[in-house]
Amino acid sequence: MCPRSCVPEAGGRNGGPAPGWRRSRARPRPRSGDRTRGGCQRSGVSVRALRHYEEQGLLTPGRGPGGQREYTEDAVTRVHILQQLYAAGPSSRRIAELLPCIEADTTTEHQRAMLAAEHARIKRQIDHLTTALGRIEKIVEAAADRPA
Repeated sequence: MCPRSCVPEAGGRNGGPAPGWRRSRARPRPRSGDRTRGGCQRSGVSVRALRHYEEQGLLTPGRGPGGQREYTEDAVTRVHILQQLYAAGPSSRRIAELLPCIEADTTTEHQRAMLAAEHARIKRQIDHLTTALGRIEKIVEAAADRPA
């Protein structure tokens, strides 16, 4: 089956290559969602992740003339922040509460308390992981001393 954007070749016996089909050199129109894929490439996340952030109210992309999502560099930066926060373990709801603390010049007492609680939780998580890493390092060292 002929690929999309095919045109007949000119020519024939004396006029060039044999008649047939060749791919058009015309640049195809951008498909719907190319801007979303560009946002994915620049931010390093999947289309599904971008949609999830949007559904949760964590990300609001601009819209192009055809209603396509457009992601600015600020949106890409925000996606990186979201990824870091998600990796630390808070829920979408908690992240939505934390974002104003990151983006605003002022914070409320409630926001400062929330930030302190998240800091303490992440610190405990790091301490537990550090302990686990130490145990694994000891196991690796002991295994290296054993015969294969």
